[in-house]
Amino acid sequence: MSIEGVDKTNKQDLIFASGTALGGGILSGLLGGSSAKLFYNDLPSDVFVNEVRQKIINKTDDKTVRKMNAFEKYSLNIEKANSLDDLVSAEINFKLACSPKTTFNELKTKYAEKLVKSRRFSDFVNASGRTVDIALDVYQDIKDSENIFALKDALVRQKEIFFEGYSLDEIKEMKKDGLARMMLKQGFDIATFDDYAQQAITQSYNIQKGKFHFNPSKISKEMYNIVVDAAKSLKRKTFAFYALTGALISGGGTYSIIKITDFFKEIRNYKHKK
Repeated sequence: MSIEGVDKTNKQDLIFASGTALGGGILSGLLGGSSAKLFYNDLPSDVFVNEVRQKIINKTDDKTVRKMNAFEKYSLNIEKANSLDDLVSAEINFKLACSPKTTFNELKTKYAEKLVKSRRFSDFVNASGRTVDIALDVYQDIKDSENIFALKDALVRQKEIFFEGYSLDEIKEMKKDGLARMMLKQGFDIATFDDYAQQAITQSYNIQKGKFHFNPSKISKEMYNIVVDAAKSLKRKTFAFYALTGALISGGGTYSIIKITDFFKEIRNYKHKK
């Protein structure tokens, strides 16, 4: 094939990739984009929740995002814990995630101070006999721990002693309750950004009427705008996806037709030459 023929083929490919294919892509985009699913069975779709979640995070200061992520991960780790060792590890990681600049000495000091203020420690100390020594030994182990592993062992032992007779599930429930109280104290009434997103969507959308509706008694104007913007953004993304897919399909189909036509032309020319 001559260079001129190659140039012509390249131009043809370009024309059908950017012209005819684009037309087909727009049609597919209109069909696909208009059918973007925001809800399934009257519940927000995962993609919609994720879109709102990300926009909420983008509007939130870094410190709050870090704390929310720490709360979310700690809650999940409590749920997944299969031992006291798992619970202690989850708790230490949570504290460090909330205050990443905390030194080891500060961490163990906080644990020691928290222990002596706890009701269970007081119960042990105020009881008679061996319980006083046991409580003081636990306190001393925490205070004297030289590294994170020693601290972890001391905290596991503390829980084994102070929560003797309790099942792991019961201790986990106590941890969950404590986390919920801590969150409320710091101004968080929901555990995860996903929960915030789902609540915001529910408060912004009237399922019966099938449309967004702002109700100032349910949601702030800023949060409502985030939800509506997320819905529009999702529609645009879906439209763009279908437009691109349509362009590829239409472009590929047109390209194939051109090539097949050229192939048969070459066969006819070859027969004529013979």
